Order: sequence, then structure tokens, then C-alpha cells
Amino acid sequence: MENKLLKTSLSKSKELIDKNKELIAEYQSKVNILQNELLTTLTELNKKTNVDISTMQKSLNELINSNTILKQQLSLRDAEVENKSLEVLEKDVELKENKRLIESLKFEKEKLTDRIQRYRETKSLGDLDDQSTSLESFRKLVYCDICERNFKKVAVTTCGHTFCKECIDDRINSRMRKCPNCNKPFSKMDVLEIHL
Repeated sequence: MENKLLKTSLSKSKELIDKNKELIAEYQSKVNILQNELLTTLTELNKKTNVDISTMQKSLNELINSNTILKQQLSLRDAEVENKSLEVLEKDVELKENKRLIESLKFEKEKLTDRIQRYRETKSLGDLDDQSTSLESFRKLVYCDICERNFKKVAVTTCGHTFCKECIDDRINSRMRKCPNCNKPFSKMDVLEIHL
């Protein structure tokens, strides 16, 4: 549902961009028409009366100034559309992070439910603690530290920490190019595929 909302906001942003392009074309054609009308009027006035050339130049300059003002307004609208697009991308990254958090919380819930069930069956926490400790160390060794659900498939060569390919790709695409464990910067070239 949130993806649908993001898609609709992206389509609205695209519609705004298209409308801005249409406005640019419309304003440009209006400016061209006004300039043509001004030139014809000036030539007619020049033929009929001896109009001062400086007056014509002043009105032409005013038209040019209004044209530049219109262009500035259009560039401001383009900047607003760009900001909206960036906000949509940030919301998308935030949504992915929230989904990862939900997945990890579900996993923790299942783990606790399983532990409670085992406790009810054995009435002892000692064996469960040993098993859960070994299971937890195995999970930390094999599963990604960020999402805690995918297997580790890539390593960052600058620091040696390992993660799943999806999490590293997401960090590279969202320009958060620092190791989540030690904050050392890395690039796409510093990612190495591994096999556990």
C-alpha cells in the first residue's frame, strides 16, 4: 500500500514536470508572439510618427526582463519538483529500513515464542540458554548484520566486514557508502563477493 502511495506521488511528480514543460512552451510562445507584436507595432508607429527609438528600446527591455522573470519562476518550479522527487526517494529508503526492522522484530518474536515453547516442554532454561547462545553465534556468523535475515554474500574490502548483497546494494544506491559496523567509507569497487 505504501509502495502504491509512493508510485502515485512519483506519477504526480512526473505530471508536475510535464505541466512545467508545457508552461515553458506556452510562456515561450507567448513571449515570441508579444515580441512579434511589439516589433510590428513599433515599425507601424515609426512609419506614422517619429517615435523616439529610446522609448521602443525601453519597452523591449521590459519585455526581456519579464521573460527572464518568467524563466526564473520556471526554474524555481523545476527545483521544487526536484526536491519532491528527492523526498520521495528518501521516503522509499525509510520504508525499506522500516520493513527490515519489522522483519527482524518478527524473527525475534518467533525466537522468543520458540524459547517459551521449549521452556514449557523442558521446564529448564539451562539447555535453552546453551542452544540459544550457540544458535545466536551461528546467526551472527552467517546472517547479515543489517537485515538479519539474508546470508552474507559480500565483503567490504576497506574494513573486512561482511553483509548480504541486497543491503550493500541499497546502501550504495542510497549513497550511504559507509560501513554500518565501523563507519569506514567504501565505494562500489570495494565490494567483493564471498562464499560461506
